[in-house]
Amino acid sequence: MRILSFILCAAMILSLAGCANNSPEEVVFTGDENVGTDGENIPGETDDENTDEQSPAKDGEDAKEAGLTPIYDSSAVLEAYRSGDESALDEKQKTVLDAAKKAIEEFSRPDMSEENLVIAAHDWLTTHCTYDTGMLGLLKDQTPDSENPYGVFTEGMGICMGYTTTFQLFMDMLGIESMIVRGEAYDEEHAWNLVNLDGQWYHVDCTWDDFVPDDDPNRPAFHLYVLVPDSAMEMQHIWKHEDYPAATAEDRIFLKTHGKYAQTQADCIYALNSAIDMGQDYAELMSDTMDNFVFNGTGVTYWPTDLGKYYVAVFWLSDAV
Repeated sequence: MRILSFILCAAMILSLAGCANNSPEEVVFTGDENVGTDGENIPGETDDENTDEQSPAKDGEDAKEAGLTPIYDSSAVLEAYRSGDESALDEKQKTVLDAAKKAIEEFSRPDMSEENLVIAAHDWLTTHCTYDTGMLGLLKDQTPDSENPYGVFTEGMGICMGYTTTFQLFMDMLGIESMIVRGEAYDEEHAWNLVNLDGQWYHVDCTWDDFVPDDDPNRPAFHLYVLVPDSAMEMQHIWKHEDYPAATAEDRIFLKTHGKYAQTQADCIYALNSAIDMGQDYAELMSDTMDNFVFNGTGVTYWPTDLGKYYVAVFWLSDAV
């Protein structure tokens, strides 16, 4: 009943969702049916008619005139953080600064590498914020300030720009080079981040790692879009490439560097059974082929996503595979 209710809820939300929050295609295999999908998603072909709207130069009033979500101006908050002088901040800015400092104290340690700080900031954000599902309905009933860090910190709600600007604020406060990417996904405005680690750029999309439904308080952070290259993002994201540095490195893809790469079907089965033995309700894996995620004679519920050179999937666990 739990899985059935989940599927019905997911189907309803997916029918209303644009790009703002990614919910990968759900597939339920019982071992009796043939595989009917390869997990293919909308390819990231550039739409020349929309490239002007994807320019990072559009911000503030320019963004509003173009029908885009303005990027939060964090300059005053950052200046106060660096100088220790908060006298120029208004109440909202003070709230953002205090909440950001508290969050960083929670997820960081002095000995952490920049890569681990990026992952920790991503994990804090995706486990402390929920996507503002009011924006998925026909009436677009947005929670106030969910497009900026104030809404994320005070309401625990965010749309893609809220996740993105909050992550950017963390990176700026931590001294890690990062930038906001304006683009599209599923014919809707979308935003995410690029981070620079040791001279190489990588994509991080916190919004798409915090997909809906998100009503389980024990759900862990997922990492399908952590430190991934252009080739992975291009499968579903569209952006004006010439406005941003190329992200070609594939050496830090989270799932591959953190023991979540299933080279064979046996690897996948072992990983899932190990997760079940440890009492986990979820698992995330990547593999070179979708076939490694398909098991005969058992019930498996998962969401697969095609990221070009590899596949990723989130699994809902119940019984041993």
